[in-house]
Amino acid sequence: MLVRNASRTLSPRQEQIIGLIALGLSDKEISARLAISPHTVRTYLDRLYQHLGCRTRTHAVALWLIEGGRVSAGIVRSSDENEP
Repeated sequence: MLVRNASRTLSPRQEQIIGLIALGLSDKEISARLAISPHTVRTYLDRLYQHLGCRTRTHAVALWLIEGGRVSAGIVRSSDENEP
């Protein structure tokens, strides 16, 4: 089931994590980039999957992108932010 406005209902940290997943980073790489433990990354992912109603990284990223999430030059953004 598609979640309407998924990118607008995610927390800023969830946006960061799903954007880094979209860039292909592993949990370990995400934890290093955000200076949090791999366990904390896993907790964010589990809650993100629950929120979006999905079970895989690929499905979560697909829903996020469909609803306007995007990664630009390594910076994670929602489509509702102002353009530079």
